[in-house]
Order: sequence, then C-alpha cells, then structure tokens
Amino acid sequence: MSFHKSILEISIFRTLTVIAVLLLFGGLVISAFGHAFLLLFLAILIVAIYGLGKFYEKHVDDFLEVTVAQRQQRVDPGDTGSIEVVIRQKGILPLLMAKISMEMDHAIELSGGKMHRRRERTFIEKPFSLQFWEEKTIEFPYTARQRGVSQIRSLEIILPNPFNLNQIYLKLDDLNLTEVVVFPKKKAVHHLQNVQPKGKGEHVTQQSLYIDRSRNIGTRPYEFGDPFNQIHWKASARTGEFHVKVDEQSVIYHGCF
Repeated sequence: MSFHKSILEISIFRTLTVIAVLLLFGGLVISAFGHAFLLLFLAILIVAIYGLGKFYEKHVDDFLEVTVAQRQQRVDPGDTGSIEVVIRQKGILPLLMAKISMEMDHAIELSGGKMHRRRERTFIEKPFSLQFWEEKTIEFPYTARQRGVSQIRSLEIILPNPFNLNQIYLKLDDLNLTEVVVFPKKKAVHHLQNVQPKGKGEHVTQQSLYIDRSRNIGTRPYEFGDPFNQIHWKASARTGEFHVKVDEQSVIYHGCF
C-alpha cells in the first residue's frame, strides 16, 4: 500500500517556530542576569510542538492501510449499492478529525456525505476518526444513473497534525481495478417469438452431420483443398487426372475402437 503524501503548511506554524527561536535566545540572554523560567518554558513548549508535529507528519502513514473491499460491481440503472473502504492503522499514531474523499465517474451518483460535482464526476467527502491498532469500514452508498463504467478516480485522506497547524493529504495510488459497471437499461422487445430448438429426428435437413469413410459411392474430379489421403489412385491413373473418393453421408457416426 503506497500513498502520495503532500503537506499544506499554515503560515502561523512557521511564525511560531521563529517566535520559539527568539524566546529561546531571549531566555538564555535574560537568564544570565536573572530568572527567565517562563520564557524558556514557552520556547521549549513551542519547539516540542513543532517537533511532535513534524514527527507525526512523517510517520503517520508508515503502517496505514487502505483497501476497497470489492474491486468490481455490476448493476443495472436505478439499482443501489455501496463501495466499502477499509482503513487499518497498525501503528501507534491515531487519525483524529480526518476526512476521506472519493471521486468517481458520472455513471453512478454517490450519497451519504458532503457531495458536489466536478464536470462529469461525482465528489464526496466523509469525516472519520481512527485510533491506533484499529480497523474501520467506511461505506459510500450510490445509485446507478446510466449505462457506463464508473471508476474511482481519486481516493484521498485529509487529516491535520495533532495540533491542527498543518494539513496532511494522503492520496492512494493503486486504483486501477476499482470500478462499477452499469449495464444498459432493459427494454421489452415486442412481437418476438420464442425460438425453441428442435430435437433430433424431428425435422428434415439438406445436410448430413457426418461422412462415413467406410462407404464409398464413387469418385469426382480433384478440387483445390481436397485432402491428399482422399485421392482415388486407380481412377486417377485410368483417367489421367486426379480424382478423389466420394463417401456416403450419414446422420449416425460409426467408429471402431
């Protein structure tokens, strides 16, 4: 399982980092002349928040797994169904106040969350939270709209770092086999008679089913494509031209074993 990870940094996060450096420097200077416990405490606190946030952003997806329960579904127009996404966190970092977004083609219409359309696609977003060593199944209900194939074009998890200062975007890479196939709408065909197959021996046919090689009834001139082992050598020698055997046709196959 692989993700394409991107991080949206908020400007206040960088500002706090600069403030922490200034407080730390100021605390060290003031401590030489007196007590600067408060300044040092604030500086260390901000640095700790920055370090923990960066650690979370780097390792939150190390043991995170996202799979689609059913790779392919086949439905008719008007049918309803659901796409189940299973999220497993096998690490110790929880996913709090997270959101999962899905984008699919217009053959189906998603529901059950914050939804809007993008051209010929449907986009939906649902909130969730996941503790460490926990598994959760998120359902995306849908209604089949029209004939076509609707594939998952985008599946993304959006979550803040523990201090809600930066946004982390985890986009799932493997989406090639996930699709919903909507069949054409069924319509009745009028004035169509049911064709029933006839049993053996119940109708007359102008062609036989088998050729009985043991019953030779004559010869005929050779034609292109005739098998070589069917050449009648005596008739060919007598007439000076190639002739082939003509065998009796039959509807019953006889064989010797």
